Amino acid sequence: MFQQPEENLLAVCSFGLWPSGLIFSADSFRLKPAMNLSLILSQHAHNTPDRPALITRQGTTTYLQLEQMSDSMAVQLRKLGVQQSTRVLVLIPIGPELYATLAALWKLGAVAVIVDPGAGTANFRHGAKATQPEVFVGIPKAHLLRLLSPELRQVRKHLVTSGWLPFTTPWIQQKVDAVAALDLPADAPALITFTSGSTARPKAASRSHAFLLAQNQALQHTLQLEPDGTHLCTLAVVTLTVLAAGGTALIPDAKLARPGFIDPEPVLKQLNSHPALTVAASPAFVERLAENGMLPFKRIYVGGAPVFPYQLELFTKQSQAEVYSVYGSTEAEPIAEQAYAEIKEADFAQMRTGKGLLAGLPVEEIQLKILPDQHGQLFPYQTRQAFEAAALPSLRTGEIVVTGGHVLKSYLDPAGNKETKWMDETGTTWHRTGDAGYLDQQGRLWLLGRCSAKVQDSKGTLYPFSVEVAAQHHTAVKRAALTAQDGKRVLWVQWKDPEDLSGLKKMLEWASLDDIRSIAKIPLDRRHNAKVDYTRLNHK
Repeated sequence: MFQQPEENLLAVCSFGLWPSGLIFSADSFRLKPAMNLSLILSQHAHNTPDRPALITRQGTTTYLQLEQMSDSMAVQLRKLGVQQSTRVLVLIPIGPELYATLAALWKLGAVAVIVDPGAGTANFRHGAKATQPEVFVGIPKAHLLRLLSPELRQVRKHLVTSGWLPFTTPWIQQKVDAVAALDLPADAPALITFTSGSTARPKAASRSHAFLLAQNQALQHTLQLEPDGTHLCTLAVVTLTVLAAGGTALIPDAKLARPGFIDPEPVLKQLNSHPALTVAASPAFVERLAENGMLPFKRIYVGGAPVFPYQLELFTKQSQAEVYSVYGSTEAEPIAEQAYAEIKEADFAQMRTGKGLLAGLPVEEIQLKILPDQHGQLFPYQTRQAFEAAALPSLRTGEIVVTGGHVLKSYLDPAGNKETKWMDETGTTWHRTGDAGYLDQQGRLWLLGRCSAKVQDSKGTLYPFSVEVAAQHHTAVKRAALTAQDGKRVLWVQWKDPEDLSGLKKMLEWASLDDIRSIAKIPLDRRHNAKVDYTRLNHK
């Protein structure tokens, strides 16, 4: 595993889905479909050329400047032979250079490939091999990966965003004639990214322009985006939602590759100079801010990992904002949303007694069902009628499955579809999330954790979130994780001071735990620093 430069290379590559494809009319604020995603930024450059598109610690970039940068990059890429359907690996941090590059690729009809170095050398090499890009565009530090990855060295054409490197084309930013965007079919591929790889080898997900159009619509609705405002953006998926609306994206002065370890002071200082209406981020990122100052937002959205009640309470105490948790996955973002203000005392009582984590109502753009938990097996259904008949009623636990315009229909390698996709005779594809949960009588979704992480023994079936969410209501518990160890139900606890082992045991009597073990730090995922890494924990 390489540690440097993965931490500093690219917080950007950790984004899951790309949300462009909708244009907001300055007059009517009505949605209009675009046949090429680059047309969105071009329209904003024409209508509001001087409006700030991105604010970073380096300065402000207007929509016109972003458009001119994309034209310059498109000319450079065309000289390298980039054309329609060419796959181009992009390793650039969140900022003007990233979005100018993506817009340039789409003007040419090319496909942007994003592989996260933060997932480790093996997964990065796997991603490069699986996608076989023809061109590599990156910041100078990203080109160091050519020394570590034989697969990357097989890419013969390279472009560096600044400075000079041997055998590498430099991006010379200069004013050029406008580059006309190709008129692309809706099903033309636009972007390839990868699943997180937290439970299996990362899968390549190819997204068409039509898919991204549908996803952006869902995100615009969920985030209640106000296009005239400034929004603190930690995820490229949200940044592009803001840009699609013609808003201003404030990129935090922080190492986004490790959201749970950021220095909050520079970010809070930025917010003093550039007040933001909203923030959308990992709960670990927002928690770091909330622990060090007031949160000056109108709305706070947290997701990408489980969002626990103590975090929502902290964010509410440290702000006057409306606070929301958002549930989704790489293949389907968003799935459900819950406003903290709408969680009732009866809901908290349910969470304290093992009923899981409230995720809220499914978003209106998605269809969601609960199917029997058949983890590790293929779905046995032969017809839609059989599929519908197997769907579980409210309050019955099973696997969460979804379908919709912004739900990924297939992976780049169709072999990855067998375990996670099911298609009926009409061509409708349902995605198996691998998450366990149930719908309550109000139609709200409750999460119980990964199907693969459940504990099954002579006492019955116990899902991780049922215990972990309840345990984190104890004031002495920082974080908790349930595993099966040598046939025993073991709860690992990362304590605050002081420990209260006897009190926690009494609180969780209903779970019939065999052991509660203290641990200095529960291992978490690399991407959000918020999901329990059960694989690493099981080796403790």
